[in-house]
This record gives sequence, structure tokens and C-alpha cells, in this order.
Amino acid sequence: MREMDIARGGRVLRVRDAGDPGGAVVMYFHGTPTSRLDLRFGEQFAAGRGVRLVSFDRPGYGGSAPAPFGLASIGADAHAVADALGVARFAILGFSGGGPGSLAAAAVPGGRVIRVGIASGVGPYQMVPGALDELDDNDRAALSLLPDDPATAASAFAAGFEPLAELSREPGSSWVLSAFEDLLSSRDRELLDDQRYASAFADAVREALRPGTSGAGWDIVSWIGEWDIDLSAVRCPVLLWYGSDDRFVRPARRLWLSQNLPGARLVVHDGEGHPWDFRAPRRDARRPDRTQHRGRGQHRASLVPQHAPHIFNLDHPARGLPSHAGGACGAGISRSELRLQGPLAVPGWGHADDRCRIAHNRPRDGRQKVMTARTREAGGGGRYAR
Repeated sequence: MREMDIARGGRVLRVRDAGDPGGAVVMYFHGTPTSRLDLRFGEQFAAGRGVRLVSFDRPGYGGSAPAPFGLASIGADAHAVADALGVARFAILGFSGGGPGSLAAAAVPGGRVIRVGIASGVGPYQMVPGALDELDDNDRAALSLLPDDPATAASAFAAGFEPLAELSREPGSSWVLSAFEDLLSSRDRELLDDQRYASAFADAVREALRPGTSGAGWDIVSWIGEWDIDLSAVRCPVLLWYGSDDRFVRPARRLWLSQNLPGARLVVHDGEGHPWDFRAPRRDARRPDRTQHRGRGQHRASLVPQHAPHIFNLDHPARGLPSHAGGACGAGISRSELRLQGPLAVPGWGHADDRCRIAHNRPRDGRQKVMTARTREAGGGGRYAR
């Protein structure tokens, strides 16, 4: 593992590069308000399975210099990180408040992003029916400042994170449950009762808010305000994973994304909440996942339930995956470069004995699973969560 600062004009981005240095690259977008440390707990696991995990703090979080940002600039930052690391093509994984930035990176022309996975991701509040009605008075006051005064709006949203920042300065992780008490499902509580899970999440939040709350404020501006990206430019396969008991991201938002992203597939996991146990499928789960299809039929139906977002892998001809030779994602990638093999596909993406693999990375043998983040999204208005 290595960490580095990457220059972006007059500011820097803190980047974490972990896992297998020669493996298939998955770039991760952390939740709100967490940090590049989200996946630290799984780095050795990923390394043993041939996956290179790249993550970076958005401006104002953790080690990245504070700066105003929108979704388009986050997408550009992601590609600048890939440039600095010498990464030609990569998959993207975004959790919760990191979902919009994941789509922004996928919308950048050039064909470097081969696919996107979003777990418990937020949708555009301005477009999702009823989403703005869920905001409290403080959030509505901040929203009223957009689009004319985004800096003041960001400061107002950031103020809603100050109580969480204060809690995160406490040692240990006992504050985690109390901070999100009102929005936890029974599954969320089960995960947060695990001290390893709670400690990993507490460390990620503590690092995120160490320099202050400005990053969280601009995060909220970027996806509660009008999105400054064109979702029709996202042409690569997009997998949307949600829990049926997610109280942070309402069903209307996941439905909107599934209906408005070309080629997207929505997979709803019964009994899961907002965070996930990303280490392995739940052994006690028996109910099948509910899937919804959208687009041109690229994806085959899942034949068995899978209960965690397992991602991308690498060696026999792609079945049902498009090359998108003219699109923003996957441009110029042939079917020989997008391959499937082995057990544990991305949930809902092919049979359980398929898994995606990027052929230009060196082959790996054995079972391969990659985890998404173990964080949650938190918002302003003094409620911590959204």
C-alpha cells in the first residue's frame, strides 16, 4: 500500500493505492462524509485476489486540500488520478454519496471506464419525485441559495455535519450507533454491533472530518443541487445495488437511476440496509434478489441470489456485455478485452459462476471477490444522514 499527494493545479488530492499492484484496477468513490480509508479493512483480501484498489479523498476531506467542487470536477479528478498512476482502463465503484461522482467519472469521454458499480447510491434530488420534500428546514434554506451562491450553500450544509465531526473526535467507535440511531435498520444495527465494522467506519469518518466539514458541504451541493454532468454520456454497463431496508436512500432514487441510465441494471437485496457486509455473501440469506432491467438487454439474469456487491475480475468471451465502441465508457474495448470467468459475478450480472475480468491485466487463478465500502452517507441539517 502507498499513499501520495497528486497535484491538481493549486491543490492536492490524497490518493491511496492498495491491493495487488499488478491487478485489475477498481477506483473507489467514498461515501458522505467518509474518506479514502473506507476500504482499508479489505486491502489484503483484495490483494490476494488480484485486485488493485485506488481511492482518493474528495476536496476538503481527509488529506485533500479544500476547494469548491461539483460532479464534473470530481470526474476530472478521478481521471487525473488514473493518469498519475499510469492506469489506462479501470472499473469504478461508488458507495452512497460517492455514487454521483462515480457516474461523473464514467461520463468523461475517452473509453477508460469499462463499467460502474454503485452501492446504495444517491440520485439527483432535483429530478427524483418527492426527494426535495424530504429535506428539513435547514437543508431547504441552504438549497434556496442554489444555484446563485453555491459557496454559502456549501457552508450551510457543512454546518449540519459539525455535531458528527465533534462526535468523531471521541476515541473508539461507541458514538457510531448513536449518531445514526434514527435511520438504522435491523440489518444496519447487526453490522454496527460488530466492533470491527464499527471501528473501520469510525476511522474513515474521523479521517474525513479531521480537517473540517467543508468537503461534506460541497458534496451535498454537488448532488442536491443540479447535476453538472450528462448522464446520457454514461454508455458503459452500470450495476445498481440497494438493500430493501435502506432507510438512507429511498426507493424513488434508485428507481430514477435505473430508469434514466442507459444500460443500467438495478438489483435490490432483500433484508439488507444501507451499509453492507462486503466480505462475503450472507450465509443465512435465502430470499432471491429482485432485479429490474433497463436498456438494451446487455445483462443476463442472475440465476442465484447474491448478497454483497462483488466486483470485476478477468478470460473467456464476454456473454451479453457490450463493447460500446462509440460511447464514453468502453470506447474501443473489444469483446476479447471484456471477459467473464469463475464464480461470484457482480450481483445480477450473469450466472453465479461468471465473473468479470479485464484481459489486459495479468491473469489470476482462484476465486475472486472485491468489496465496496463499509460506510454510510450522511447529510446536513444536523441530522447526519440522508
